[in-house]
Amino acid sequence: MERTRLKLAVIFLLAALNVVLLGYVLLQAQQSKDYEDLTRQQIMTYLTDHGIAVSETRIPWDEDWRAVVLEEESNNMGGDPLPEGGLPENCEVETARSAVTTNTTAQAWRNLGLYGNNYGDSVKLIIAYEAPESVKEELKTDGDPLEQKAIGRDALVFIVNEDNPVQSLTLQQLKDIYAGAITNWKDVGGKDQEIVAFQRGEDSGSQTLFKKLLIQGGELMDPPTELAPAAMGELVDSIAEYNNSANAIGFSVYYYIDQMYSKPGLRLLAVDGVTPSNETIADQSYPLCNEFYAAILQDSATDSPERRIYEWLSTDAGRSCIERSGYVAVQ
Repeated sequence: MERTRLKLAVIFLLAALNVVLLGYVLLQAQQSKDYEDLTRQQIMTYLTDHGIAVSETRIPWDEDWRAVVLEEESNNMGGDPLPEGGLPENCEVETARSAVTTNTTAQAWRNLGLYGNNYGDSVKLIIAYEAPESVKEELKTDGDPLEQKAIGRDALVFIVNEDNPVQSLTLQQLKDIYAGAITNWKDVGGKDQEIVAFQRGEDSGSQTLFKKLLIQGGELMDPPTELAPAAMGELVDSIAEYNNSANAIGFSVYYYIDQMYSKPGLRLLAVDGVTPSNETIADQSYPLCNEFYAAILQDSATDSPERRIYEWLSTDAGRSCIERSGYVAVQ
C-alpha cells in the first residue's frame, strides 16, 4: 500500500514538474516573439528614418544575416528604377554596407580609375573630394575612363587651439603664414608666440584642397615630418594638444570637424570675417568652399547598381540623403 502511494506521489510530482516546464517554455517562446517583434519594429523604424523604403515582406527575417560583398554580377538590386522616396525595395542594406570601404582621396580615385575594370569585386563607385593633380595625370594617361559629377559642397577650414585669441584671418594672412612670411601670432593680432603651422600628406584630400583653394601655385614652406601627420585625426589632436600651448594652426574639411571628429580645445577660425557653417558654405559666402564628387566608370551599364546610385544622387531623394548626412548638397 505504501509502495503504491509512493508511486502515485512520484507520478504526481513529475506531472506537476512537466506543467511547470511547459509553462516556462511557453513563456520563453512568448518573450522571444515579443523581442523579435520589437527588433523588427526597430529595424523598420531605423530604415524609414534614414530614407530607405523597404517592404517588411522583402526582408529575410528567418535567414542568418551576414555581410556579403556585392559582386559585379550580383543582381540583388534588380532592374527596377530607383523610387523618389529612397532606395529600391529589394536593396539589401547589409549587403550594401559591406561593400563600402574608406581610403585616402588619391587612392580612392586610383582604385576606381586605374584598377576598376580588373576584378569582379573591385571599386565601382566612389564619393570623394577632388583628385590630386598627380592622380589626374595618371588618369589622363590611362584614357580618363571616369564619369564624375559634383554632388555636394564642403569647405577648407582652419583650426586653432581655443586659447588662441585670434578669431579671424584674411586669405592673404593665411597664405603668408604657410609661405613662412608671417611667423609670429603677434603679427596677426595674437600673442607673442611662434606660429606652428601643420599640413597634411600629399595624398590627402584636405592637402589637395589647401593647395588649390589657398596656395594656388604660390609659395609653400615644407613642414617638418612631425607637422605633417598622415591621418586627419592626428592633425586635429596635435593642434588641440601641441605643447599645451595656443600657437598651433592647421586645416581640415568642415564636415570632418563638424560631424566626425569634434575635439574639445579647438576652435574654427573665420576667414575674411566669415565663420564656416552649413549656411555660409551653401551660399558660398565663406571664401574657401569646394565641391565633392561621385564618380563611376564611363562604361558602367545603365542598369548596373553603381550607375543607378550615381543617377539617384542627383534626385530630390538623393540630395535629401546628402543633407541628412550633414553635408551641403549641390542643387
